[in-house]
Amino acid sequence: MKDFYEYCERVKKYPFLKYRQLMELLSTKCDCDVKTVVECYQRLVCSLVRNWLENARRYGVSPMDLVQAGNIGLQMAIESFNCGRGRGFFSYAKDSIKSYIECEFYKHTVHYRLKGKKLAAQHEEERKKNMLLCKETEPLNLYPVTYLSQVIGEDEEGNPLKFEDVLPDEEMDRWQLKLEVNGLLKFLKKTNGKIHHLAPEIIQLRNGIGKYRGSKPLTLKETAIVVHMSPEWVRKINGKAMEYLKSEFCSVSDR
Repeated sequence: MKDFYEYCERVKKYPFLKYRQLMELLSTKCDCDVKTVVECYQRLVCSLVRNWLENARRYGVSPMDLVQAGNIGLQMAIESFNCGRGRGFFSYAKDSIKSYIECEFYKHTVHYRLKGKKLAAQHEEERKKNMLLCKETEPLNLYPVTYLSQVIGEDEEGNPLKFEDVLPDEEMDRWQLKLEVNGLLKFLKKTNGKIHHLAPEIIQLRNGIGKYRGSKPLTLKETAIVVHMSPEWVRKINGKAMEYLKSEFCSVSDR
């Protein structure tokens, strides 16, 4: 969280662009102009990520990962925006940024984006009804099982407390071994590269498991550097692989 707030302070120094300047930069789309537009719209990215901070903290999602996903959405909006169609760039970019942030967040839960949003809306409706009846509403849990990275509370200093933080070393090793023995990586390897031949490597790097067990999980940008791919490709491959692994894990758990 600290990194995110420091980043928000830094982006306040980026200059604003007038409408005519913005349209000129978007019409050329050279690297220098794109960089200027990206810097200008970092305030919007941070503003949209702020809406997810509470949920990100609860589910152990890095706000800076959401920022990276939002920036990918911003770059996609810049590349596809057509100045001649009459639509304002702000709303166009906002929709794209928001979509990528949502995808990144729900990637860390058991549900895909649309299903997750539907459950969140139903939970909010239930919460409002219970407020009228003076009843408490249980927090929305998007996890099907207890994952090691699930946030279960806060420590004395108010920092998020994960399930893995309260396990003894031997128990922690047993849980990590159990998660891997369940065959999550084996399931992925059985696809014979149908998702992508680097999918197992990306999953291990992003989550600090397998041969990278004990290492710090890498961000989208860091993983992209290791596997020599763009962050956007890493995000897509990671998302498809996670959806596959979650479906396989749930089917095994039901047996």
